[in-house]
Amino acid sequence: MAYKLGETDFDTQCEQGFLRSAVSKRDDDEAQAFQRRYIETCGRRTVWGKIDPAGAVKVLGMVEAVVAELPPDRPRYFMGQGFPDDIADSVAQGVDMFDCVMPTRNARKGTVFTSRGKLVVKNAAYATDDEPLDPSCDCYACTDFSRGYLRHLFNADEMLAGRLATLHNLTFYVSMMRKMRTAIVEGRFGEWRRDFFSRYDANDT
Repeated sequence: MAYKLGETDFDTQCEQGFLRSAVSKRDDDEAQAFQRRYIETCGRRTVWGKIDPAGAVKVLGMVEAVVAELPPDRPRYFMGQGFPDDIADSVAQGVDMFDCVMPTRNARKGTVFTSRGKLVVKNAAYATDDEPLDPSCDCYACTDFSRGYLRHLFNADEMLAGRLATLHNLTFYVSMMRKMRTAIVEGRFGEWRRDFFSRYDANDT
């Protein structure tokens, strides 16, 4: 069915609400107005909240403040949140969904995310490293290629380098989200999060 600009069929479509947030009283008022408006217009339909931090704001405090004002029975969507450790912290604050260019963009530049943290495979330290990107990952890049070989591909400007790194990063993110989802359903997310941070180093290696 075709629609003219401005027309919406609320019986068949969901309206997506966006809340741009910072740390100020004005944004508290915006969050409350957002909640009232979309409860009224969307009814039982999904409402998404956008949290868009800028600069050096305290992201987790902002997430906590905004999520508290959003409808508790609607999924909360964080646009642009991409670091694995930040995602884990945001889930703990009540965020449900994320999207970000980080897994693919960083991969094309030689940075991968692993169960131990962030790894810049282009670094000279990996020139003769026979280990996989992440020993606990079963993606094609990890089961068939070494860090040293990936580094060689990047230094040779081979297109395959970015493809393999992207494949790994996407596999890592999907696996992480599945593990968090399972932990939440089983009532052990706090335990999963503690274990994750006991191993994960957010600094470049």
